[in-house]
Amino acid sequence: MPNLIKSIVINAPLEKVFDFLNKPENLKEIYPRIVEILDITPLANSCHTYRWKFSMVAGIQREVVSENTEIIPNKKISTKNTCGLKGWKFVFIDETMEFDTINGKTKIVYK
Repeated sequence: MPNLIKSIVINAPLEKVFDFLNKPENLKEIYPRIVEILDITPLANSCHTYRWKFSMVAGIQREVVSENTEIIPNKKISTKNTCGLKGWKFVFIDETMEFDTINGKTKIVYK
């Protein structure tokens, strides 16, 4: 199975970046193809379940159901995503954002 690993350093304090990214309603700010975020439900340990719609090629929209599987404050956000593509099987995508501080800035490693 292919893996994607990317990192970025953001000129902002770790706690501020983590708090922003741990709110599903803010994901539209970093994923420009998201058109709507729905049914955000808080779970234990700062986790959430939520649905979101994104726009594909030619304006085709697909829906994803997401559930945080692990939250370690200021360290890690792990999410399981399930996307149904019409006529195809469901696609499951696990993603993790790991956080660290570098010289007062925030480093995020996305896997």
